[in-house]
Amino acid sequence: MTRHSQIASVLVLTAALAFCSSLRSVPPQQPADAPKESRDDSSVNIPNRPATRRYSGEQGDQRSEIKFAPLTRVVTAKIHVEDPNGYFLPNLRPDNFAVYEDGVRQKNVDVEIERAPVFIALVLEFGGRYHELNKKVAMEMPEIGRHLLEVLGRDDKVAIFKFASKLETLADFDHGRAGLDGIFETLGMPETSEVNLYDSQLQVLERMRSVPERKAVIVVSSGVDNFSKANFDQMLESARTSAVPIYTIGLGHLMELEAVTYGDAAPFARINWTAAEKQLESLSKSSGG
Repeated sequence: MTRHSQIASVLVLTAALAFCSSLRSVPPQQPADAPKESRDDSSVNIPNRPATRRYSGEQGDQRSEIKFAPLTRVVTAKIHVEDPNGYFLPNLRPDNFAVYEDGVRQKNVDVEIERAPVFIALVLEFGGRYHELNKKVAMEMPEIGRHLLEVLGRDDKVAIFKFASKLETLADFDHGRAGLDGIFETLGMPETSEVNLYDSQLQVLERMRSVPERKAVIVVSSGVDNFSKANFDQMLESARTSAVPIYTIGLGHLMELEAVTYGDAAPFARINWTAAEKQLESLSKSSGG
């Protein structure tokens, strides 16, 4: 941030799906050599959460979005704040932030926080070659969908897609929130089919290119692809260049539990579910999710 001796600068923080390394939360992090008068007694209200990490995979590089308007001296930074275990920190206030330039805390700065709506594409694997997985999917998908709707804000937008051999749109962003619960209730039981993750993800990312402002994709999948025209590397390259963070929920653990029941003779027991999970992790990481 550029300093000015006469005009105070304004920092506008917009909650977003990106990290901004130039900001520091106050507390818990504070430089050890910071003067006593700069320390703030404000505290961050952290909900009760497990002491372990939320996920084991490495997060991809986040794209910071920082804009400076010289005429108004306003710096706008889109940020997402997590604790060391990967849990989102809600309800942050302006006095929870400090601004530093070259290691020196800037006092002539006002901080404002605003929340912009988010556009979320929920992509559900709904079909495949294995009847046992399809049964599990029928039970899990409505629960996942309801949890998502519970945490979204009233101004947030959601589009819902399902895929097996092809991608289908269940609700687009202009659908509105009313009736989305009913979509999950009417999904029923997936049919046995091919499951083409790569092709479906490419189509979703192409649709998201025209979506404005804050956006993200949530993919619920086993990580298996049977018959896509595209390959895994093409899907990863599209994720890298899309500027859309992708977050994945893997279903492989469900099949590992089923394999214990059905034994090694079951066809799905011979699939490397760990490798499938790694593919989903790579998809997220390549996009910054």
